[in-house]
Amino acid sequence: MVRSCWLILSGVLLSMAGCATPEGGSSAGAGGDGDGLVVTAAHLDWITDVQWTLERMMVQGRPYPLAGDPPTVQFGADGRITGFGSINRFFGLMQIEAKGRVRWPGSLGSTRMAGPPGLMRQEETFMQAIQAVKQWRIAGTRLYGHDAENSTELVFSVPTP
Repeated sequence: MVRSCWLILSGVLLSMAGCATPEGGSSAGAGGDGDGLVVTAAHLDWITDVQWTLERMMVQGRPYPLAGDPPTVQFGADGRITGFGSINRFFGLMQIEAKGRVRWPGSLGSTRMAGPPGLMRQEETFMQAIQAVKQWRIAGTRLYGHDAENSTELVFSVPTP
């Protein structure tokens, strides 16, 4: 009887840990930059229907200084991704597997407006960096995207009103 109760209690605790929300602070993701909970197909709703604003961008291991209006991104529950790259709007599709691996079934499309050369370079760098993301992690109000080598990192936050 005691063993049955222990097994049931263990199962309940494991289930609760698996259902932790990003704000829940489970032991799987508690901490600093880039730490956090992996966004999986089952937990895509953690990042959908929110406009995320780029705070920091690191490309090939080096910080990339941001200028002008920062890029934004918004994810839909159906896998659609839309956003603003610094000058142009972009759109496309993203897939997240059960364990959190991100796949891009095609290139992102965008409008084709021109702008100052520095912002055009920033937008091009951002568009390449976002399509290099192989995993999203969420920690509190920040969303981190990393490439396979962790040499590219995008850090987004939810703007406060």
